[in-house]
This record gives sequence, C-alpha cells and structure tokens, in this order.
Amino acid sequence: MNIEHKTDVFRELELSLRQRYEYRDLSGGATKHRLTERIKLSYPLGSISGSKPIKAYVSDEIYIPLDTGRVSLHEFQIGFEIPTSTALSWQVFWGHEVKRTENGLDYHTNIVGIETGWKF
Repeated sequence: MNIEHKTDVFRELELSLRQRYEYRDLSGGATKHRLTERIKLSYPLGSISGSKPIKAYVSDEIYIPLDTGRVSLHEFQIGFEIPTSTALSWQVFWGHEVKRTENGLDYHTNIVGIETGWKF
C-alpha cells in the first residue's frame, strides 16, 4: 500500500512524499513487515505532444523493517519520468543502495532500472 503526496515547491519543481507499508509473506521464510519513506524532487525537461513533460528527478528512500525498528536499506536514485499519451508512464533510473550488514550500513549496490506505472 502506498500513500503519496505531490506538490509544487517552486515554479515547476515538484516535491513528492511517499510512504509505503509492505507485508511480505516469503516462501519458506518468515512474514516481514516494513515501511519505506521516500522524498523525491522532479523538474520538467521537455514535453511530449506539448502537454506532458518529461521530468528529471532525484529521490532518497529508506527502508525500515518493523520487527527491528531500524533502517535496513538506503536508496538514492537519479532518473526520468516519461509520460505517454495514455495513463501509462515510464521511469528510467540509476540507483545506488546502501544495505545494512552486521557491521552497519556498508553493503553497496548500483542499479539501472526501468519501471512502468499507471496514474489513476
């Protein structure tokens, strides 16, 4: 479940705040509950058909498992939101994750990703 709020901060700069609750029932493992908190800033770069701008963005997200109550992962992203002529949109991004190990937040992973979404 996601709850997201978007608002204009300054001119065309958009701030998005998202909170997500995850209930994860893993096969052969324990059920896990976690919250993710995300802050995202985006700014339009151009437009498709003149009405839907492509937006560049940076975001920062933390993952908090509710059973431990401490941050388990921290993810930074730089990317583009690309709308289409329908309710479908694409996100293309590069991300960097820092995961918690027994010694602290020190396991690093780079991600290149493509996501799709529908706006209702």
